[in-house]
Amino acid sequence: MGRMFVRSIGRVAAWLLVAVVLGGCTGKRSPVLEPLVRLEPKTPVVIVPGFTGSKLQRPDGKILWGSAAALFSPRDGGYNLALPLDPAARERQAYAAVDLVRSIRLGFIKVDIYGKLIGALEANGYRLGDLDAPTAADTLFLFPYDWRYNNVSAAADLTEKLQGLRRARGDPILRVHLICQSNAARIARYMMKYGAAPLADAEAGRAAPPDGIHVEKLILVGTANGGATNGFRNMLEGRSYAPLIGRKIRPEVTFTLEAAYETLPVYRDDLFFDERGATLDVDLFDATNWERYGWSVYAPQVERRMRKRDRPDLLGDSAARSAFLARSLDRARRLHRVLTTDVAGFPPARYYLVQNAYRHTPDRILLRRTEKGTWETRFWPQRPLRKAPLVPLATAPGDGHATVASQHWLSPQETASIVGDPLYVEAYHRTIVHHPTTHRAILDYLLE
Repeated sequence: MGRMFVRSIGRVAAWLLVAVVLGGCTGKRSPVLEPLVRLEPKTPVVIVPGFTGSKLQRPDGKILWGSAAALFSPRDGGYNLALPLDPAARERQAYAAVDLVRSIRLGFIKVDIYGKLIGALEANGYRLGDLDAPTAADTLFLFPYDWRYNNVSAAADLTEKLQGLRRARGDPILRVHLICQSNAARIARYMMKYGAAPLADAEAGRAAPPDGIHVEKLILVGTANGGATNGFRNMLEGRSYAPLIGRKIRPEVTFTLEAAYETLPVYRDDLFFDERGATLDVDLFDATNWERYGWSVYAPQVERRMRKRDRPDLLGDSAARSAFLARSLDRARRLHRVLTTDVAGFPPARYYLVQNAYRHTPDRILLRRTEKGTWETRFWPQRPLRKAPLVPLATAPGDGHATVASQHWLSPQETASIVGDPLYVEAYHRTIVHHPTTHRAILDYLLE
């Protein structure tokens, strides 16, 4: 009886920890601003979620991501979310992105994700519509997307959906506000600069802001415009959204996800240092360094697991992995380059930043040799980075995931579009979008 009680207490504690990590379960009512309720006509608002913020559904109707069950099963290391490295097979692997992850119910605990933000907008007079079948009367839309693919493809899809909204409203120019969380900033910013153009066209100067679409307000919530050191750590160690009891998405799975490479940090060149604090000349975007330092699929324990699982249909052979890695790193660096480039014809927009600058945030990375001659890659707060001399080298102010430098990694054109000072909300990167202060700020911005 005592042992069963201890196990039950442990499970409850784990569920509560999951609730805290995912965003808590506060029951506060949505703020209502009467001037915003009465505001007519309302400019349409589109919410674009972050990485993993969209529900993914198989053709047979099974939800693969975005439900409580998907956080815990199948216990396959996330292999059912992996994309085959073979380009032809990748195109056939796309799942339907059917909704934003609004909330997750964990037993008696309901964890909010985007649901309360949607509710706050509805409470202030916005009418929720379907971006796949919009009507002129709808003023609030959601843009779910398959977050495993690259952000340029998501930007093309967003452009197409907004053009459909423009036609449904009968507007020669669609005026719209975008609310973007985390990774969504890259999607929206690319769309605003280059529309649905391929990356090569954006680089060659053959792309321009999309005709007929004018983003008047871009609200960036908890964004890592210049990537994040944590994004790299997730690729090396895997991801888990439910600590202790949740399902682990293994490094070899994140290796296959195109968008994961676009979360890598580009905002500084001196990313790596040794135990003496000296900067190391190591290029994160050079694929040969991944094998040299044992990162991701080149880590011995990951290589052993891949041999045991034997999934060449997903992970190919060593040559296929090397080629895929080189392509993915190259595309990610090129994407960031065009995002921080000013473009001709960029329409006037108002940028609003909701961030956090008050947490120790992983910034730089320690590389050191072991006694066996292999390399170790260490991130704050891992040992030995907890020691006082190394803490200032490994951390910077931020939101626990993205540093302030990354949050502000915008082009000069975009920086000039920022309205006022950023709003700093004392919450973790992933949970800023859930915070009541954020919801109130968004309503204020829409009213301006």
